[in-house]
Amino acid sequence: MKAINSLLYAPNENPRGLDAARIAPYAILALAMSCQAAMAGPITLVCENGLRPDQVPYLTVALDDSKNMVTINYPVTSVSYVANAPPVITPAYSAGPLAARFDPTTIVFDRHDRESVGSYQHFTIDRLTAVLMYYSSMYAPFDQAKPTDRVIWRYACQVGKAQF
Repeated sequence: MKAINSLLYAPNENPRGLDAARIAPYAILALAMSCQAAMAGPITLVCENGLRPDQVPYLTVALDDSKNMVTINYPVTSVSYVANAPPVITPAYSAGPLAARFDPTTIVFDRHDRESVGSYQHFTIDRLTAVLMYYSSMYAPFDQAKPTDRVIWRYACQVGKAQF
């Protein structure tokens, strides 16, 4: 305690009075540390599409606001295109990190799949409702694609939490 008092008070100063010039650097340091602790770290959203019951586990989106980056994690999917035929299985995969624009109301990001033939994907997440809108099109960006070459998916998301 004596060592702390020697930092805070001049040798002949009343210990009940505070020397603002000596306290200020410590106050600024404490404030900076508390602000950094209050900044949000990476968050993972778990998103469900009620029209795709085959998509379990759900699509997840890892958001990193501090780096303006997003990673999308797609689950394994199984789709039957023809009756009485075996389903087509797509393995789980991730896309990203992708550059994203974070503002107080929305998060927006895009993905152009260079491995396939002209697949364009545009995503918006409403930060208030936690709804992810996924605009997918072929051969051109969504607003320029033919109606037969585009589809919109809506996902209800929630912040992922450890289950155990």
